[in-house]
Parts: sequence; structure tokens; C-alpha cells
Amino acid sequence: MNTPVVVHAHAGNVFGGVETALCAIASASSHGPVKHRFVLGWDGRLASELRRLGAAVEVIGASRLSRPWTVWRARRALRRSLQRSPAAAVLFHSTWALAVYGPAARQSGSRVACWLHAPMSRGSWLDRRAATFGPDVWCANSEYSAALSTWATGGACTVVHPPLPPPELAESDGGDLPDTGERKVILCAARLDPDKGHLVLLDALARLRHRSDWVCWIAGVAPPGRDAYAAVLRSRAEALGIAANVVWLGERRDIPALLKRSWLMCQPNTVPESFGLSFAEALSCGVPVVTSDIGAAAVVVPDSCGIRCRPHDADAVARAVGLLLSDPSLRSSLSQAGPAHIGQLCDPALQTARLVRSMGIG
Repeated sequence: MNTPVVVHAHAGNVFGGVETALCAIASASSHGPVKHRFVLGWDGRLASELRRLGAAVEVIGASRLSRPWTVWRARRALRRSLQRSPAAAVLFHSTWALAVYGPAARQSGSRVACWLHAPMSRGSWLDRRAATFGPDVWCANSEYSAALSTWATGGACTVVHPPLPPPELAESDGGDLPDTGERKVILCAARLDPDKGHLVLLDALARLRHRSDWVCWIAGVAPPGRDAYAAVLRSRAEALGIAANVVWLGERRDIPALLKRSWLMCQPNTVPESFGLSFAEALSCGVPVVTSDIGAAAVVVPDSCGIRCRPHDADAVARAVGLLLSDPSLRSSLSQAGPAHIGQLCDPALQTARLVRSMGIG
């Protein structure tokens, strides 16, 4: 009897929570009853990390909707791939991927599925097109994403939380970490984007500048074309008088190593996270999280594992961070609860199996 195959179709030009989940699927399914292949548009960091994990990866070429010929070329490449190696299902990890590659998957006769890693928006023409395309199966990464996407899915959407790879599978960055002395590390590991709340974080840290017991590591880079925002953040740190306490680490591939050195993670988002895999990563390493009480935060960061604050409230963030810096027993209690909570919420084998079942496979 042939082993069922699921093809994961994704752009692959950036690396974040979705890409971390794909790596978890690759690591969890290496000896499972279903084979997983990955078809990507770009040969970037995601492709290299999947290969490092032993996954089957095929790069079919970058596509841009503004350049129709690149879309047609990618569809031809996917059709040929599915003809050579038929799949029981093709799973798309964004509405962009569904719009670009969907017709080729449909023509192959494979079951078509879309895993929503963010809520769908009526205001997005891509999301409206995806809704019209109508995959056979809809999944969502959280109850939050599913609830806001019912206009497109009709409520027929299975919630599958994104799996998290074990910390030991993370790629080593090989770079030395800054010497912090006796200071406690506050880590913010997120792309430099206004949605992630870096400005709120810096304003909160300014309220703690009278203390000498902390240093903040900021790991992440700006998305393409957003370099000006990185400069704004550095200027704000200078203006607030905390530049000496903020270390800009740039892009890192060894987040678990950073977390092992951290006292807490603080990422006060200004817009909702549809899940927040970076929070799950911190909690799995026993690092409490301070974030905004919006989106799926209450599911990922319950009161037993961290502190949630009102969005845009730098005073509240400063109080939460200050409390964790000053109260080791509270920090210890939150730290101990994190791994067990995330172990249930984001178990790679469990969530990968649930994803496969949602597509009617196995």
C-alpha cells in the first residue's frame, strides 16, 4: 500500500512563525505514516532549514502577482511536480499561495486545503479570491483566526494549533552573545515591524531606566523595504536615554540559546497575533512572557505563564516587567508552568497528526 503524501505549498521568502511550524512538521513526520514534501517559491532560509532536517524540498521559482508570467511558470512547475509525484493533498499556508498555486493543485486531482495562519479579511482581494476558489478543507491556527474567517469558510474550519519544534532542533547561529554581567536579560525576538510593539517596549523600558539590573536584547530585522523603521527605533532608544541598555542583535537563528540567557520575553503587540509562536517558544524554554491582551494571547499566554497588558499601555508594560525583575518567586512560578502548557498546546506529533486527519488522510 502506498504511503499518502501531503505537499506543503508556501512562498518561503521570509522566516517567522509559519516557517517555524513547517520545520516542526518536517521534524515530527520523518518517521510517520504520512510523507510530507515542501514546494517553495524561494530558495531561502526556510528551504535550507527544511533540508537540514532531512525534508524533501522542491523550489519552483519566485512568483509575483504583478508579473503574471511568473505565476504561470510556477503553476506549470507545480503541475509537473504533482504529475511526477502525486499527492493525496496539497496544503497551502497562505491565501497568496492558494491564489498563485491553487489552480495547478486542483488540476492535479489532489485534495486542496488551506491552513489559515491569520484571519481572513474582507478588505483583502487576495482573501476574497481565496474564498471564491473554495479549497476542499479549511484549517486555522487558532480559534481567533477561525472566528474572524467564518465569512469565507462558512464556519467549516478545523482549528489546528501550529506545532513547535523542540528547542534542540534549532539551528545554531554560531555568534557570541553579549556579556551582560549581573543584569537580567529582557528579550524581544520579532521582526522589526510596528505591529510587534517595539516602540511601546522602548517607552516602557524608559520608565525603568533608573534601575541597573536589566538589559534588553532585541533580535530581528526589518522586512524588505522597511529599513527606515529600524532607524526610528534606534533613534527612539537614544532619545529616551536607554541606548546603553538596549542591544540590537539583528537576525538570529539560535533563539533557544537567547532564551536560555533571558529572564523574560517582552513583546507588547499593537495589533493582535493570530497565534504567537514566538511566545510559545519562550514558554517552552521556561521564560515568562509579557505581551498585549489581544488576539490569541490569552490562549498561548495564560495567567499561569505570563502577564498580559492593555495594548499601547507602556505604563502597564513597565509595571509588569518591573514586577518580574523584582520578584524571583513570581518569575519562577510562571517559568515552571510554561513548558507543560506549550507541550500540550503545540506538541509536534499531535498537531501534525490532527492536521493530516483534517484533510481526510490516514
